[in-house]
Amino acid sequence: MPQFDFHMHTDSSPDGTDSALTMCEAAIQKGIEHIAITDHLDFPDYETDRYADRVERAWEEMNLAKKETEGQLTVALGIEIGSPLLMPTLTKQILGIHSYDFVLASLHQLGREPDFYFVDFNKVDILKTIDDYFDGILDIVEWGQFSSLAHLTYPFRYIPQALAPADYSRWMDKIDAIMKGLIQKNLSLEINTSGLRKKIGVTSPDLPLIKHYKELGGEMITIGSDAHRATDVGAGIEETIQLAKDVGFKYAAIYKKQKPTMLTL
Repeated sequence: MPQFDFHMHTDSSPDGTDSALTMCEAAIQKGIEHIAITDHLDFPDYETDRYADRVERAWEEMNLAKKETEGQLTVALGIEIGSPLLMPTLTKQILGIHSYDFVLASLHQLGREPDFYFVDFNKVDILKTIDDYFDGILDIVEWGQFSSLAHLTYPFRYIPQALAPADYSRWMDKIDAIMKGLIQKNLSLEINTSGLRKKIGVTSPDLPLIKHYKELGGEMITIGSDAHRATDVGAGIEETIQLAKDVGFKYAAIYKKQKPTMLTL
């Protein structure tokens, strides 16, 4: 059974369906020992999705769930911050209000454009879009106020196969800079399992980039399902642990008070 799942969303996220307690109970039923609840805070949608209220609700609900499942499950109080540099003062303020155990950083969209999930890739310059995406990720790594970088290849989840770039060669200089930045700052790279249950069929990042991170000297990884409903808690974790072990990783990180503890894979 998977030991951990360090990326999941509850109904405090706009796209989550189940309560924090339900997500915790699902983890216990599946024999998972450590989880992080990481509800969304996407700054491009801060007003429209009422994140000021959602963040407070998420904090309250996951604390209650943690108390209810004490002794059965270790719950890291987390958050996934999308586009943290769009509103940097507010980002700093929110991270200072609560004592988060774990902070995921991500980029789901460019500026105030729609989430890549909603983009019609037939109508955009895909190569330029991905150029801009990796530039944004590099800026986030240089900022560095987080625990783990979520789903490095996020836009590739949604690019139709017929339009998808053949490989990452165009962006390897940027990807190198991102990975080296994580290593230098002792930050983790997330291996996100959600693609294994989507059409793309691979983790984010996928095997070639996971290998490349290891070759560059990367050791710090987190693994998370990105579950948005209880049935997906733990999904793909065992498969991804084996993938990481095959690449040469011996440990994955879990976090408390934003300090990593390494668990043997």
